[in-house]
Amino acid sequence: MKSYLSLGGERPIQLAALASIFGGSLWSVKVILDGISPDGSVSEATDSFFYIAPLLMTFGLAGFHSRYAALIQGMGRTGFVNAFIGLAMLVGGFVGGFTFGIEQAMRISSFGFLILAFGLVLLGLEVMKANALPRWNFLPLAMGLLVPLSVISGDAAILRAPLSALFGLGWILLGTILLSDATSKNISNRDQPS
Repeated sequence: MKSYLSLGGERPIQLAALASIFGGSLWSVKVILDGISPDGSVSEATDSFFYIAPLLMTFGLAGFHSRYAALIQGMGRTGFVNAFIGLAMLVGGFVGGFTFGIEQAMRISSFGFLILAFGLVLLGLEVMKANALPRWNFLPLAMGLLVPLSVISGDAAILRAPLSALFGLGWILLGTILLSDATSKNISNRDQPS
């Protein structure tokens, strides 16, 4: 079955994988720097990470979908759309909140985070059902479950920071899997006789 969102070729998928890796890294670094900065000075300097990271994660999600669209049906596609909308709301909310100081924008980003979580859970269940990521089938589901755990932890920084850092690490792993898959497909395509 043809993907309704195709990046066309291996190079765009490799770039999407790198975007996911970089976005997850920015997310994790931001969370770690916020945790070690008692006066909040580092937090203000790295606020831009929080709207660049979800933007990059969006590209990573598009690459993931483009690569595995044939394996992911119904519920997984719905999950992809929800995750995409959630990431878009995160970007919009963070830009509005951090750049323009609009309080309501931060509420939009919070709601977007929950929509992202719901989408990742749906996508993760379908990935497990289709066995799309052998040995890593649990990854999208685990990433989606980290969000509510982070919300439930509330202001308990001892739990919230590691959970958020693990969320970023999930995007790094997803990008790494996507990159290794795209690279191995490139190598196997070159090795085949014409």
